[in-house]
Amino acid sequence: MPTPEAAARENIDAALREALSAPDFLRERLRALPPEKFEDISSADKYVVSRQLYAWDRELGRH
Repeated sequence: MPTPEAAARENIDAALREALSAPDFLRERLRALPPEKFEDISSADKYVVSRQLYAWDRELGRH
């Protein structure tokens, strides 16, 4: 059985993972990148990324 401190840490880690994987958070972070930085860190096709961002917008009720 984990200690209370370990259990609390697991809860914090889970909450952080959930927040960081939220489509809205990811969308805003990707959108904030200048094009040259995006190209530097991503090997993804821009069309594919744009389609995913659009899909996330639809999930969030923005389209």
